[in-house]
Amino acid sequence: MKQLNLILALLISAFGFAQTDILDARENYGVGAVVTVTGICTNGEEMGSTVRYIEDGTAGIAIYPGSNWNAWDMPQRGDIITVTGTITEFNGLLEVGPSLTSVEINSTGNDLPAPQVMGAEDADEDDEGELVEVLNVQFSNGGTIIAGNSTYDYTADGQTGTIYVRNGSAMIGSVLPAGLVTLNGICSQFDSSAPYDSGYQILARDMDDLILSSSINIIGQVDQTGINYDSIELSWSTDTQGDSKIEWGTTPALGQEVYDATNTTSHAIAIPGLNPGSIYYARVISSNGEDETFSNVTPYATRSESSGTITVYFTQSVNTDYATFEDAIPLQGLMDDTIAAYIARAEHTIDIAIYNFGDVGIANALNAAHAEGIQVRFVGQATNSNMALDNLDAGIPIQMREDDFGSGMHNKFMVIDRDYADKAVVWTGSMNWIEQDELDDYNNSIIFQDQSMARAYTLEFEEMWGSSTMTPSDANSKFGSDKTINTPKKFLVGNSPVEVYFSPSDNANQAILDAIATTDGELNYAVFAATRDDIAEAIIDEDDLFLTTVRGLLEQTSDPSSIYPTLVDANMDVFSHEGISGLLHHKYLMVDPGYTDSDPTVLTGSHNWSNSANTINDENTVVVHDARVANLYLQEFMARWLQVGVNEEAASSFDVYPNPADVQFMVNVPASLQTGVLIMHDLTGREVNRQIINHNQHYVQVENLTPGVYTVTLQAGEKQLVRKVVVR
Repeated sequence: MKQLNLILALLISAFGFAQTDILDARENYGVGAVVTVTGICTNGEEMGSTVRYIEDGTAGIAIYPGSNWNAWDMPQRGDIITVTGTITEFNGLLEVGPSLTSVEINSTGNDLPAPQVMGAEDADEDDEGELVEVLNVQFSNGGTIIAGNSTYDYTADGQTGTIYVRNGSAMIGSVLPAGLVTLNGICSQFDSSAPYDSGYQILARDMDDLILSSSINIIGQVDQTGINYDSIELSWSTDTQGDSKIEWGTTPALGQEVYDATNTTSHAIAIPGLNPGSIYYARVISSNGEDETFSNVTPYATRSESSGTITVYFTQSVNTDYATFEDAIPLQGLMDDTIAAYIARAEHTIDIAIYNFGDVGIANALNAAHAEGIQVRFVGQATNSNMALDNLDAGIPIQMREDDFGSGMHNKFMVIDRDYADKAVVWTGSMNWIEQDELDDYNNSIIFQDQSMARAYTLEFEEMWGSSTMTPSDANSKFGSDKTINTPKKFLVGNSPVEVYFSPSDNANQAILDAIATTDGELNYAVFAATRDDIAEAIIDEDDLFLTTVRGLLEQTSDPSSIYPTLVDANMDVFSHEGISGLLHHKYLMVDPGYTDSDPTVLTGSHNWSNSANTINDENTVVVHDARVANLYLQEFMARWLQVGVNEEAASSFDVYPNPADVQFMVNVPASLQTGVLIMHDLTGREVNRQIINHNQHYVQVENLTPGVYTVTLQAGEKQLVRKVVVR
């Protein structure tokens, strides 16, 4: 550090700057002043940002050139640079720029200053812009895939902190370590309101900033590989051999353990003797005799003795031509009555978290339940009109999220009779309880009769509520980024695996990316707002003309941040619903709905595909692995797809069902292509079937074909459409 100070002092003397050092510029020159500063760059392009941070031994500061470095040579890590520009402040972060008049690179390849060691909660204005180091860090989301424009909370020696990963970061796609690490990075700030004295976070530059601290470390994520009525199995991997232990209990205090002394890198232990429909807390530990590594304490659920029935309703029409299990149910004009009917069935408890509440009929149903002695609790978003709240009985307690960051408390869920296996219900989906959502817009609701899910949703509800009693606690209530990872993610509902993610703690955006990545043959999506570039990239990556069908509908396509232009430019099969009567308010995707040999999956909930949904709002997302449910959503999707296709010929359907096929499959042919030829090829390109078509539905016999994957090409003049079909 003394050598760096000497170099910088000589540079300052040679150039004759008015400021003696960066600390002088920070403390004695206000926003709007022009300064000249010299320092060593502690980051380059690896953070996915144009911003450079420099320090000189006295302090650090951010350098912002605007949208790019085109006007100057781009500084890299280890460059000593001299910059002249205007001091500005962005969400509490002091920086020089974007008005820069000079950027000089004085030397390259210099050693960086040693980071200062600090506690997770010690950062303040004096540390801003400097390299720092935090010891004994454990990430709450350890084991998950790192995404861009995301924050990750951690604990360190009893304190808590946050790292932020920008879009374009070299860390994206890597696994966030599950064990203890030493964290290096740049201290930055993002605080949207005066006096700008909070929001300090560390910017990890690349994976080298997460230094494994032990001779044995957990690699990847602890996975719940067994969900049974009376046991839970957890599996994990370590980078060196060690033993296996789970500490567990009915509360985060744990208190019990199971142990296997076998040395291995692949660990799996079951916790026996548990109760069905219950939530337990556990952490895994492995030791090699020298060090030990351990996970965070995490909740897990056993399988419940509930029926596991999954019911789906839609607010508008569906297309039952695509039904393979049962017809989807469009509750056109009857959503409010159906919600009221569910409320009327409640016998013990009702918890509601609704973004916008304006239905007086539902309010009356809640009042009737309350009058019968049923415990009713309500969480909402204070900045909405919520007109029906005035109709609620004054004895029903209410807790509101008061701030207006993002959309705020954006959930749309209800939990009924959580402690009773045969009565417990979770109602969720995209629909607010207002007339427009119920009658005019396109929404979906999905209902689970499952006690384990009901208890998990109750944990999330009570985190916002602030207590487990009928009285909310403002002191303990947590919304948005204050929330913790406090709910199980995996459930077995009937025989269907279901995942549940709550935003912003659970990184639901990664669940969306993961679901998209499982596509084998078909991906369909219908989303109100989609603005995340990583989701656009994932959709584009799944599109394969010959092996996959990728189709989507978006509502807010004129939003400057929408991914719609990106998808259109990539020749994706995507269409705008904007301007059509009734908002496409869905937030769902379905993967391989007709591919029963794959993993037919639906992802839905309240979570739009946006940054605020993932990092600010209170949201819930469910991922349902069930062919029947996927087909129900397909019926809704095809109704919307063909609706758009009334004015967009290219949006017409060309679909193959069933898929996989045993004896025959049916082809739905677009009206504009009903005079043409249908050709089948195997994957070697050999033609195996050719037929003339002249109507909208055509049947193809495949019982004599060898099982495998084939392409089906519909050709009419210069137009050609291709789908994949699996013959078994």
